[in-house]
Amino acid sequence: ALGGAVYSNADVNITADNATSLFAGNTANGKSNAIYMDSLKIENTVSDPDGEETTETVEYADKPAVLTLSAVNKGKLIMNDAIDGVKYNLNISGDGTGEVALNNSVTGVKELSFGKNAVLHLGTKADIHTQNMKIEKNATVTRNAVANPTLKIDVDVDRANDKINSGMINVAEDVSGSYSLIINALTPSTLAN
Repeated sequence: ALGGAVYSNADVNITADNATSLFAGNTANGKSNAIYMDSLKIENTVSDPDGEETTETVEYADKPAVLTLSAVNKGKLIMNDAIDGVKYNLNISGDGTGEVALNNSVTGVKELSFGKNAVLHLGTKADIHTQNMKIEKNATVTRNAVANPTLKIDVDVDRANDKINSGMINVAEDVSGSYSLIINALTPSTLAN
């Protein structure tokens, strides 16, 4: 089984609109997994010369399925479960008042893109693996605008074990665009020293 809550081989849009939407406790094959995005597939019904119908599935490897996570009107979309898939695109969007929070691994992403007012909050266990990261093509971002996508990263300093825990985005190839970065120190004494 793939996708503890959602399995899709087509585009998926999930929006938190003036409310909190929480994905937690979903599993597939004994592992945390809320959403599994498979490659884009379309089923076609074909008739042969004798009128017999068969269904064939066509896979579009060059056109990835898109998972859009959005938070608007002070909404919060919280993903405590992992997201996995095969070369899908992940789009984070919003209106600047809401927040998409990722608190687990996100793997198999071909392209991570942000709307100009998107707010992405990475918890200490967030770990995104993507080929490319960019701002959406239609987003207009100026140098001093408040309309940059915002990345909020939780950082926890464990002095006893000499370790720092934080969310991260691993980009294999290209990063483009301007982003606002907010570091959220979970250990208050970190800022005092």
